[in-house]
Amino acid sequence: LILIAKVNKNRKTSDKKAIACEKIAISGLPKIGKTQLSLKLIETCQSKFEYVIYRNLNNFNNLDELLNNIVDIFPDHKPDNQTSQYLFLQILKKYRLLIVLDNAQILVKSKQLLK
Repeated sequence: LILIAKVNKNRKTSDKKAIACEKIAISGLPKIGKTQLSLKLIETCQSKFEYVIYRNLNNFNNLDELLNNIVDIFPDHKPDNQTSQYLFLQILKKYRLLIVLDNAQILVKSKQLLK
């Protein structure tokens, strides 16, 4: 399980093009409550974010499908000959987000989402 949070729109970085994000991985044996822990975290801190997005990676065949699904949430970011990766980065720059990617172990096991 991976949590990605854009923590502060105005956070200073040495690279002006960088997006200030925090990443947290919750790992462990199956059925020990990683998803429940993440849902509790979402419940606790959702008011600090403009958008909270939870996606189970078992539902996506590749990275573009996942990114298109996320981009579709934002009506002001519709594709104008732009890639889903570009649009996703624009969204990360504009909004304070918490993105939870459940079942992230499939990234390592199958590498399907990385294609």
